[in-house]
Amino acid sequence: IARAGITVNDGTWGGHVISNCDIYDAVLDTGEHGPFNSWGRERFWRGRQLDKSLVLLDAIKPVRLYHNRVGNYRPAVSAGNWTIDLDDGSSNFEIECNLMLGSTLKLRDGYYRKVRNNIMVSAVPVGLHVWPADNSEDVFEHNIVVVAGATEGHNRVHKDVLGPVIMPNDPAVWGTFDYNVWWNLNAEDFSAGRYARSLAEWKTKQGPHDVFADPLFIDPVHRDFRVRPDSPALKLGFRNFSMDDFGHQMTRIVPGDCEFEKAVDVVIHPDRRGGEVHYTLDGSVPTVDSPLYVKPLHIDKTTTVRACTFDASGNPVGFPDKAVLTKVEKLRRQSWLASLLAGKLVIPEENTEPAVEEETTPKGKPVQWAGMTLVTISEYPDYIDASGGQPFGAFVVNVEPNSPAARAGIQNGDTIIRAADDEVRTVEDLRSIVQQKKDVVECVVFRGYKHYRLTIDAAGN
Repeated sequence: IARAGITVNDGTWGGHVISNCDIYDAVLDTGEHGPFNSWGRERFWRGRQLDKSLVLLDAIKPVRLYHNRVGNYRPAVSAGNWTIDLDDGSSNFEIECNLMLGSTLKLRDGYYRKVRNNIMVSAVPVGLHVWPADNSEDVFEHNIVVVAGATEGHNRVHKDVLGPVIMPNDPAVWGTFDYNVWWNLNAEDFSAGRYARSLAEWKTKQGPHDVFADPLFIDPVHRDFRVRPDSPALKLGFRNFSMDDFGHQMTRIVPGDCEFEKAVDVVIHPDRRGGEVHYTLDGSVPTVDSPLYVKPLHIDKTTTVRACTFDASGNPVGFPDKAVLTKVEKLRRQSWLASLLAGKLVIPEENTEPAVEEETTPKGKPVQWAGMTLVTISEYPDYIDASGGQPFGAFVVNVEPNSPAARAGIQNGDTIIRAADDEVRTVEDLRSIVQQKKDVVECVVFRGYKHYRLTIDAAGN
């Protein structure tokens, strides 16, 4: 079973070009890594120990993702079921002029990623996970990032537009961020968790020309996310890119499969190689004798439209297209799109779970012990992602310098999975063990896909 719709694995030397694709509804059978996933476990990558000098020996040429529409519209299994997911060690990428809808970009540890002139609209913040401390030399410029609504299936409402997890404490070594438009309909200001609580604070560390403002999209309902002439993005150097030529250029029915309330107008684009379009409205395969398409079709009831282009000799050109248009009493849009259109947070009525506000830093019930701040990792999907997939344990959000935990070798981003030979699944498990064992506890820690035994003397003896 595929890991993702498109996967670029390690050992492939770079130089790949993925462009003009329309990628969506990927890996529905397992809910794995969604539309696009890459790995870069090259010679330079050793878990959380990276050797920058070796990166370009294996990632010789940049992998280029250019002008793709990447959609991830289903309920999240992991943190966000990312649209473009650059996982362990993925390095030397150029990501430009991509439209990402329903989820967003994740950049895990790696180097030399250039992310320019992209549009990301979803209910989750951009994921920045476990970057190296020696300056990744990544570039994140001229992008539009919008966070709106609640996550599907979970009703999590994110206040951050950037979601850093286990990142270097100083954002100045996060490569270069600048000339970006950030917008969050769930918050009044920019936020990147504990690293920056406002745009003003962010600008002291990164993004001196960044703005927090509505990018002013032209027509999100019909997936036209170009920006209007008065958009702040254009003033910062963002360039509009075409929205009508993602994916194949054979016969295409627009808007494709959808629901509507009263009526919908359907446009059929012929195959780019030329010919006339014939269509049917009863689900049957069109022939050259089927009705000729001459103008948009006005559909006011549930209908299956099929269409095909034919050449002058009556031969099909390319493959036919099919769209099921379903009339409903009340149209349901995903929360991110409904919120974007309304200009405020909108939770679908059928979602009975209460909305839960979230930030990248924990707001639940962290436990303090031996100079550590710990949370139950299973309650924070971003932490599971950043840890490398560890699904249970007490996750170390922060370690105070010179604390008993720091002297024992505990690091930010570790996950304690055993203590005194007992399994630790939650912070409450750890609290119970510590209360019984008092000061000195031997722990098993998950870090960088390895297990370490560390003895913590909470009394500092």
